[in-house]
Amino acid sequence: MIVGEYADVGDIRVNPHADINRKHLEVRGSWGSDFSHFWRGLRVLAKHGARYRWEEFVSGRYGLSEADRALADVREQRAVKAIIDPSQ
Repeated sequence: MIVGEYADVGDIRVNPHADINRKHLEVRGSWGSDFSHFWRGLRVLAKHGARYRWEEFVSGRYGLSEADRALADVREQRAVKAIIDPSQ
């Protein structure tokens, strides 16, 4: 997972079998966001906002030093949505 902006640092070695397939990983690329992504999200909130208490989906807040624990909690299903807040 790469979060935020990064720079092209050149080629890397990847063994597709060992590094991706055996770990059951998916590799997806994304360069920026499109306005339509936000628009669709707002439409979902407008349609279902009264039905769901969205703030309850956040089941953990973690400081940057706790990022490994946040990811582990999501992986082990102890958290639905883990928020990593660098200011904590």
